[in-house]
Amino acid sequence: MKTKFTLIKSLRGSLRWGTALGAVLLSCGAPLQTRAAAFASPVGQPWDVVMAGRHQGLAVMTFADDGTFSVYSILVPKPPSQPSSSSDNGRGIGGGSRTGGQTNVITLPDHTNIFGIVTVPRPDNPPGTAVEPGQWGFDSRGRLVGFYTDVSAYSVCVTNFVVQNNPITGELTTNIVVDCNRLTNAISFVGTVVPGKRLTVVASTPDGKSVFTGVPVTTVNVPDISGNFAGTKLDHVLPYYEFFTLVRNDPSANSYTVDGTGPGYLYGGTALLSKSGRFAFAANINPPQGGSDNDTLIWRSVVGSLNKQKISFNTTGLQEQSGTPENRIRFSGGRISIP
Repeated sequence: MKTKFTLIKSLRGSLRWGTALGAVLLSCGAPLQTRAAAFASPVGQPWDVVMAGRHQGLAVMTFADDGTFSVYSILVPKPPSQPSSSSDNGRGIGGGSRTGGQTNVITLPDHTNIFGIVTVPRPDNPPGTAVEPGQWGFDSRGRLVGFYTDVSAYSVCVTNFVVQNNPITGELTTNIVVDCNRLTNAISFVGTVVPGKRLTVVASTPDGKSVFTGVPVTTVNVPDISGNFAGTKLDHVLPYYEFFTLVRNDPSANSYTVDGTGPGYLYGGTALLSKSGRFAFAANINPPQGGSDNDTLIWRSVVGSLNKQKISFNTTGLQEQSGTPENRIRFSGGRISIP
């Protein structure tokens, strides 16, 4: 009886393991779409995203069921941290070891801070300048993972006229060559999604960590702030008074076209308004003050808060040429009535 009971238990155990193994094999043999369907998906609606940490700003992220996604964002890099004056050898950047009085300092890779408007993907215009869509999927734990490339707008566009001599005919021909420089940074992320409610990812950038939090884009409780505005830019303690207009160009993203003027310059660009009350504004100053069309463009990129009742804003950020952010400005203002 003992032997028979043991045999029956063994057979039952084998059947259970066989059933489980068969289920695993069937799961592994199922199409990727079927297995991914078990995880919470970000597909279905654009996401209104607030970026915090090293990357600050606003974005609209849209995920597709083919494993790609798009990003439209306004970036303002956080000011760099000042080196600590502490003599505590155990408190280096990101923590450190006290062994032997040494401090393990985390060194970030070489990179250039990108600010302003970043669009992913970007068309191949001019040829050779295309930006591929972002890629997303799930890891073995069901977490949302992916990557994309931050690509700046053109920082320098120079038109060169090159005269060439045809050695056979002796004719002189003029070729027009346009050189445009851009900056790129690779971004990877991991996070979670609650479909139709919440998106949270931690992004690893060459400048450090950032946290992206999002909710579905909506116009509910988000006013249309189109209209005429008066603004004040505070740059090196000097005030510059400006007038500009905002025109909503995409209600599904709460984005606006910007058209403005200040003392000696014009500008145009884009503004984003988040359901959270965050407001981001990016524009290129055209032409650069005292320069020509061949000079490096000056970009303004600011982010802050907007009072939804008064339709007034208070932001901080950058206005300078592309490169290492240094020239920090304040930009504030509100909607006005034109007599």
